[in-house]
Amino acid sequence: MAPERLDDVRATGAVVVDTRSADAFAAGHVPGTINIPLTRAFTTWAGWLVPYDADFYLIGDEAGTAEAVRDLAMIGLDRVAGAFGLAAVEDRAPEELERI
Repeated sequence: MAPERLDDVRATGAVVVDTRSADAFAAGHVPGTINIPLTRAFTTWAGWLVPYDADFYLIGDEAGTAEAVRDLAMIGLDRVAGAFGLAAVEDRAPEELERI
């Protein structure tokens, strides 16, 4: 999805999962997104944090989001409405990002 659509998606209240590493997320992330890194525990955390009854979105690289969609479907989280590439974070001005 086009990076500029992320703000519209967030305005709807939809869950947006940032699949980057915890370090990358801490260094700068889009406000309101949740971080579930693509590790062995990804589906466990997603099963706890992502609603099964609502559309949600992913942020990550192309290969990672494809893997995430496949893994999420295996646990019944099949309402991925779209995926944003890394540009959704990297192309933002520094003051638009939150840091931990």
